Amino acid sequence: WNAKFIYASAALIHGIKNKKISLDSKITADHPYIFSKYVCEQIILNSNIQNCIIRIGGIYGYPGPAHLGLNKLISNALNNITPKIIGSGSVKRNYIYVEDVASFIMKILKENISGIHLVASNEILTIKQMIDKICDVFLDGERPVKIKNNSNFSQIIIPSKLLKCNYTFEEALIEIKNKI
Repeated sequence: WNAKFIYASAALIHGIKNKKISLDSKITADHPYIFSKYVCEQIILNSNIQNCIIRIGGIYGYPGPAHLGLNKLISNALNNITPKIIGSGSVKRNYIYVEDVASFIMKILKENISGIHLVASNEILTIKQMIDKICDVFLDGERPVKIKNNSNFSQIIIPSKLLKCNYTFEEALIEIKNKI
């Protein structure tokens, strides 16, 4: 069929506790689910079929799966539930909007891109910055509730140079709000 197989893998193949993930980072598939992603990658790479593997960091959108806390915060804010910041909110992430992932997949197909690519936003924000923007867009500037906890760490994923995000975090939230 001359089809291209695009596999949605996970950036966490490079380690759940890794603070900076790049394609040069060591493979540390340190969780059973993540290990299964790595095994699938190996099967695909050894299959001799046309492929592109995208190792995705956290994806947010609406409605999004609640296992990524950011999706739950957005859903809660849409239901007028004030978000909570656990800890200082100073940890950094570069989660990507689902629409940008979809655009990248379309680019892979149109431009026949192969190889392994990390998928994350170029915009790095603290959790507090993200939650403040959620409050600004969905809750008329209401401020989040703070809960003490110091157990989190920053995790930044260095995205593929071929990935061009169309949305900032705030623009994505406004897009979500306009669709609802």
